[in-house]
Amino acid sequence: MKTKGGLPVFLLLSVVLLSTVPTTFGSTAIGVILDDSAQIDDDHLARLFARVDVPDDGNVTEEGLRPVVARISGDDPSAAIWHGCRLVEEGVLALLSSTGCRSLLVINSVSATLRIPHVATPVRSCPTGVMPRGESIAVPYTFNMRPRPEMHARALRDMVNTLTWTMVTFIYDHDDGLTVMKNLLEQLVADGRPLNAVFLKIEWDTEDDLRRTTDERVRNLLEQGIKPTSFIVYGRSALARTILQKADKYSLLTRETQWIILQEESVKVPKLFATGIVTFFRLTFSRATYSPRSKVHSLYMQDAVSLLRESVPEAHASVAWAPSSPPSCGFGPNKVLNEDRKLTRILATSKTTGVSGTVQFDDAGWNNSSRWEIINVEFMDRNGTIAHKIGSWDAVRGLQLKEPLFTRHAVTDRLLRVSVVVEEPFVMKRDTPAGPVFYGFCIDILDQMAKDHNFRYDIYETPDRKFGVQLDNGSWNGAIGQVLSRHADIAVSDLVISAQREEVVDFTKPYLDYGVRLILKKPVDKEQNWWGFLAPLDGTVWWSILGAVFGVSVLLYILHRYSPYGSYRQPHGEEKHHSDLKETVWFIIGSLMQQGGEPIQNFISGRILSTFWWFFVLIIIATYTANLAAFLTVSRMDIPVRSVQDLAGQVNIKYGTVRDSNLQSFFRSRSREGGMYERMWNFMVGSEPSAFVDTTVEGLERVQQGGYAFLWDTAVLEYEKNRKCDLIIVGDPFYKGGYGFAMPRGAPYRDDLSMTILRMQGSGHIEKLQTKWWTTNSTCSDEEATVVETTKVEFVGMAGVFAVLLMGCALSVIALLMEMLWHLLVTKQHGTPDRHGPAEIPPPQLPNGDLFV
Repeated sequence: MKTKGGLPVFLLLSVVLLSTVPTTFGSTAIGVILDDSAQIDDDHLARLFARVDVPDDGNVTEEGLRPVVARISGDDPSAAIWHGCRLVEEGVLALLSSTGCRSLLVINSVSATLRIPHVATPVRSCPTGVMPRGESIAVPYTFNMRPRPEMHARALRDMVNTLTWTMVTFIYDHDDGLTVMKNLLEQLVADGRPLNAVFLKIEWDTEDDLRRTTDERVRNLLEQGIKPTSFIVYGRSALARTILQKADKYSLLTRETQWIILQEESVKVPKLFATGIVTFFRLTFSRATYSPRSKVHSLYMQDAVSLLRESVPEAHASVAWAPSSPPSCGFGPNKVLNEDRKLTRILATSKTTGVSGTVQFDDAGWNNSSRWEIINVEFMDRNGTIAHKIGSWDAVRGLQLKEPLFTRHAVTDRLLRVSVVVEEPFVMKRDTPAGPVFYGFCIDILDQMAKDHNFRYDIYETPDRKFGVQLDNGSWNGAIGQVLSRHADIAVSDLVISAQREEVVDFTKPYLDYGVRLILKKPVDKEQNWWGFLAPLDGTVWWSILGAVFGVSVLLYILHRYSPYGSYRQPHGEEKHHSDLKETVWFIIGSLMQQGGEPIQNFISGRILSTFWWFFVLIIIATYTANLAAFLTVSRMDIPVRSVQDLAGQVNIKYGTVRDSNLQSFFRSRSREGGMYERMWNFMVGSEPSAFVDTTVEGLERVQQGGYAFLWDTAVLEYEKNRKCDLIIVGDPFYKGGYGFAMPRGAPYRDDLSMTILRMQGSGHIEKLQTKWWTTNSTCSDEEATVVETTKVEFVGMAGVFAVLLMGCALSVIALLMEMLWHLLVTKQHGTPDRHGPAEIPPPQLPNGDLFV
């Protein structure tokens, strides 16, 4: 009986002894501390520690790792410290834990006190304080496989900086979320972008508690009059799933709201009837081992075991592992297992690749090498969801986005949110009992886009009715601001494509050319002018012609008087005819009036002068006749300014443009360059009352009141001119560009919409729409709508013909001198008295000698 009864006792004692003394034959003991939340069973743990990657080259020892497991109930620090000391006293080489944050803190203390390495894979991210480090410690003893909470805050900061948030509602279920949010707010303040925050803590143990508590907290938030539009959710996967359901219930998951869910584990997205977009920010793991049921701390533990498996043989190869006795947590002096901390140093400098990516610890023992992926999940009403990866984040490269956050991925079979600015004829609005109806040139283009790509759209008017400029605080207003805040998928209007706007949004291809001109109130017709026939030529020209008439007349008289072959030197028979001054004046005037009957100039100098005078008369008469026709046929208007240069050079007419518009930004930026634009900007800014108007309609009303010129888009002004016949457009276009539709940066449907515009331009559809909206409904005649500019002919334009006339005068004088010289030579050669003198002709006598009187 004793023998039979002693055998079981012996076997029981053997089992106890074998379980308390670590086996050193072929394996190294690793102490493993798990709590209930780890949910790692013995089979799974055995698979993690199994040697499956022993190489065949024989260089690695066959010694493996053997887990010595201690389980605690809940996050219990007392049990954690007791089991930690027990495992160390049993001779484990290192500790591996997967517990809550409070248990992790005491295990860290055991590790630091007994100088034994500890690799932690906590069930959730813990605050930085769980890993204290004294100044005298050169190498940490605890190595956390998770990244610092500050890394979460850095990633959120990079994401928030791409948005236009000013307030956020932060929803969390554990105090470590406060650490992340505190770091986020501090970093944003350092960036100069402070963010107001509303904190909503959801405390729960069971999912029933979670649903009830979440519903109460969200309802209380809305009852206080707070309806936030920006959210950050930080917590367990059940919290993310439940909060999305409640957000759908209370209409907080819409196109106007933006959600960022920082989630380490996979979330099963519920089926909702929402139309919003949620951005998930989660850890990236190897797809070979990662599944929706995988727990993050379990995957980290797999990497931790691999890290220990690589590090232990290296430590064994360089240090003798034969301690005389294990260390103790008792009151006596502690004995250290590894005095030179070789394994600890190897872990501190190790770098490996696991299912979580690169594993490498910083100086404090944190693994900050984790990589995060950013996924947009778009809820499509009853059509389910669309999920697509849009970027990634890591501590080295920061935020890498292929598409903007909250961007809708596809355009086909989609409902797009369209923001418009009413501006005739691009977008017009008609109020009906069923609500406003929008129509116009841009809406026709949008309809064609929807037809080509099979999507629907919902239009709303931009709240501030502005196109969009950048404000002093860096934000944008108007339609551009709606696109940046993701309230709109596309902005449709006569938006000008500018470099500043292109930096923050994307545009389609230009659908129409853009240019700026000025519009004025059409001046009244001039009163009837009796002297209008003098208008074609400038006064200087008229006086010059008058001077030429008398000047040439005098010169021609001189030629007749002194030329040997002129009328004064020739016999005329009984009826003498001398070309005196009045005769030459009459001859010149008759030629000018293109009348005949002039005496024939039978000497060379007179003919030369007459020829040049006739040429002068030909040019003058032709110019006068042509210009007179223009003056008699065009509208008789006195336009005060005819160009932007004229406008900048005067101070009597005020001028301006729309406030907070792209054109106002243009004048502001160009004013720094000096010159004409600086004068115009200073004049507009200094005008009282203000030269700027809030809308185009207000600007046109001021123009119709008189004394004001409005600078705006040529296309809009042409439309208004064709319907308001008392307006007139003058000047050539400046600040040229194009119109386009705006959408978020990287929007995947931009190219599709641009292709529609190009096809419409190639087929002539755009031109047909222009005719439809600009020309067909015009109420003004072409004559009333068009102003032909006519100018008087000034002396500068006629100087050439006067110069030719002077040259003719000079040639005639030279010819006169040559005639006199020639006559002198002939007289001397023949000795003949001058028979051309009228005083030497003897009077006729009668036969009886009497004179015939």
